[in-house]
Amino acid sequence: MFLKSKKIIALLLSLLIIFGMFCSVSAFAISVKCSDYKGSNINKNNYNNFADTVKSYLYKIDDNSLLRFQADVIKDKYYVEYYDATLKLNKSLTVDKELQIFGGFFADNDYYYILSGQKNPNEKADIEAFRVTKYDKSFKKLGSVGLYDCNTVIPFDAGSARFAKSGKNLIIRTTHQMYKSSDGKNHQANVTIQLDTENMSIEVSKTDVSNTGLGYVSHSFNQFVTIENDKLLAVDHGDAYPRSVALFLYHSPLSTGDFLSQGCEMREFITFPGDIGDNYTGASVGGFEYSDSSYIVAYNSVMQDSNFKNNTSRDIYIGVIDKSNKSLKTNRITTANANESFSTPHLVKISESEFLLLWSKDNSISYVKLDSKGNIKGNVYTKENVNLSDCKPIVFGNKIIWYEYTDAVCKFHSIDISNADVLNTVTVDNGHSFKVSKYPTAIGGTCKLICEKCSETKEISTKSDFSVLWSNDINGKFTSNINKIDVGQKFFYKLGNLELNDIEINLSDPQNILNDGDGFTFKKQGSYIITFTYKYNPNIKKAFKIDVSHTDVNCDKKCDFCGLASEPTHFFDDDCDEICNNCGTQREAVHNFNTAIKISDEQHSFKCSCGEVSEPQNHTFKKSGSNKYICSVCSFEISKMMYDNTLSNNSTSSATSQNTDLDDDKIFNTSSI
Repeated sequence: MFLKSKKIIALLLSLLIIFGMFCSVSAFAISVKCSDYKGSNINKNNYNNFADTVKSYLYKIDDNSLLRFQADVIKDKYYVEYYDATLKLNKSLTVDKELQIFGGFFADNDYYYILSGQKNPNEKADIEAFRVTKYDKSFKKLGSVGLYDCNTVIPFDAGSARFAKSGKNLIIRTTHQMYKSSDGKNHQANVTIQLDTENMSIEVSKTDVSNTGLGYVSHSFNQFVTIENDKLLAVDHGDAYPRSVALFLYHSPLSTGDFLSQGCEMREFITFPGDIGDNYTGASVGGFEYSDSSYIVAYNSVMQDSNFKNNTSRDIYIGVIDKSNKSLKTNRITTANANESFSTPHLVKISESEFLLLWSKDNSISYVKLDSKGNIKGNVYTKENVNLSDCKPIVFGNKIIWYEYTDAVCKFHSIDISNADVLNTVTVDNGHSFKVSKYPTAIGGTCKLICEKCSETKEISTKSDFSVLWSNDINGKFTSNINKIDVGQKFFYKLGNLELNDIEINLSDPQNILNDGDGFTFKKQGSYIITFTYKYNPNIKKAFKIDVSHTDVNCDKKCDFCGLASEPTHFFDDDCDEICNNCGTQREAVHNFNTAIKISDEQHSFKCSCGEVSEPQNHTFKKSGSNKYICSVCSFEISKMMYDNTLSNNSTSSATSQNTDLDDDKIFNTSSI
């Protein structure tokens, strides 16, 4: 009985162990660790004088999954993420940093490789200046090989690092600052390394001062490398020896174990005016590929003439060297306006006969397909609110894809190869999403948080109070007073002692209150309650009652915001004003002609207080004393002689001429006097 029980217990334990192993494997496969790093790779592909090492990589694992490698976001770590074809994040991990300075990342079908280096300021022979580390597909470290006493003070100085692989041979093209030369200076030049990845041994390295016949470039400000028919092809951006964008065609097959044994041939895509060694060339190189007929390089450049240092506009160019006769053709892709420049471009190989060229300006990108000879193929497309980065776009299925990131928010952009006008963006927020797990028990106490994504916990100390200040003008004075608010008018607010993301805002009528982060706009008149609550202690809150009335900007009292209208009320200076001061509506004035004025000896008129004068009327005279007559309206006086002459001259009016009663009012036309 006891033995039987022991067997049952053993069986149960075995099942538990197996179940536990299964659960552990499953949890690892789907685990996602949130990111809390800071930084951005936007426009990091762009450079003015010299390039930098690439920190952002995408690698196609298979048709359904991608790997994202980011080198510079976590201290002493490399950051890795795995995505499915829909760009759903499946897993993330970190890899321990190797040497101090990151150089580059490379992946093939079976392994990953990381290039790193360290400074050697004292020029010591036992310092490992370059290291290549090999990993399996789970990022388990398999081994490494280093390069010592290699004429290097600073690895990757003022340049990049790029990789190409043929069979077991991995080629690395990069730069270094060299040991002090006879002139007392530490000059910079390119470096080329051939690595046997099976034995993890360095077969050949070119780090000494040499000449272009061996692929030496100094200074070399950007480096590109690829392999065609087991032979090395390289491009360098040089400012001295040579002062050009140079193509190197190596003659030795890599399978011989020495890419350098038969030297190389140099051709130039573009040469630069100016002094030898002048770092400014007015250009930057963004891509190098080969087609079935040509060697193709993508770059930007100012107009390369005698005034090149004062030329500020950079255009996009494609340099094409024909494989058969080595002739050069240059295609100008853009025409920049004055003081306008386009970024360092990217060049993506779709096939032996088709490529995609991408460049950017401000917050937009442009792209176009090229044929095997570097000619434009189809339309140029421009998309707003999309950025390039130091992540070289790759072909993934029927799309070309790359990413930009700012902090933990990663945006994947993809262009449909068959319909290039279609560009899609998928945004992945890999940052923490903390919620409160336990509020503080007292004002100013500790609040406990837990991430909804990865269950990470943390504690924060809370504030004891906060304030809200208001203003009708974003640039005006903010006070605790709430002024009169009109419909459609924005009412600004500021927080004291708290950040905006520490507050939750509750609106009594959210359909009629617009909140855009720094103020509220009300869509209808009425009374509203706005409550600010401290996110980490809901007992600390501020509530405000805001009364909103309609705007009377227009005389018809039609609210500019909601359209509500009432009876018109125009605004005039007085009764005589014909134009409304507010809306410009015209009306017929109602004058008050209450002041009689003499216009001439025969007529008078009436004047309004505004200065307007009425139609003229004839004088009406009455006797005033024995020798004078006076107009009863305007008080204009005439003598008896003038009056008698007027009376005799107005014989055309029989009624008037027969009336000799001097006490009666008389109306005369005195024009004959």
